[in-house]
Amino acid sequence: MIDWQQALLNIRAKSGVSLATIARRLNTTERHLNRIARGEVEEPKFSKGIEILDMHFDLMGDKHRSILR
Repeated sequence: MIDWQQALLNIRAKSGVSLATIARRLNTTERHLNRIARGEVEEPKFSKGIEILDMHFDLMGDKHRSILR
């Protein structure tokens, strides 16, 4: 399983940008990412999940596996 909340928290912390900026980069809405970050959405759609994972890997490198449960 993937900890989507932690993935978004890591992206925000490492990139230093807002969820609104991340949402624009991922071609989604800030509201949608907020819902994921708060745990209201357990799993994003497959394609959006891949984009989040790609961004997380690009920013976190070796620490990328930290979001796996």
